[in-house]
Amino acid sequence: RLVIDPNGVRFAFVDGEPAAMLGILPDPNYCLRPRWRWYGDSDVVRLARLLLGRRRIPYARWFFFGTRPAFRNLGIELVLAAEVLEYGSKLHYQTCEASMILEDNERAIGELAALVDIRRYKTWRIYDLPLQQPPTQD
Repeated sequence: RLVIDPNGVRFAFVDGEPAAMLGILPDPNYCLRPRWRWYGDSDVVRLARLLLGRRRIPYARWFFFGTRPAFRNLGIELVLAAEVLEYGSKLHYQTCEASMILEDNERAIGELAALVDIRRYKTWRIYDLPLQQPPTQD
């Protein structure tokens, strides 16, 4: 049974009202990535690797991070991030991948840069183009 560590997830409340949330999880891709061997890439073997190695995963993923607009610019995000990163260092995570932050979300990127040394190594983009009708043959 896979269990999410509740200490890697933080919620902030201001006067009893939810203001922000942040969460890191062990990166399951560390155990699930292909090993490029004939016996190591079946789904059963990769699932077994995940179940056996889930407590020794050295990488974390920054899965969600959000602040309600009324509570921005109060420093809540920095406090949550500092708490979660401190907890992650106690678990001996070597790296933390922030994979769900849009490239134009300069606030979140700036807040992360204020806490830790970050490096952008990959950018995913979604392009939205209208579908065109093919020309008709008359």
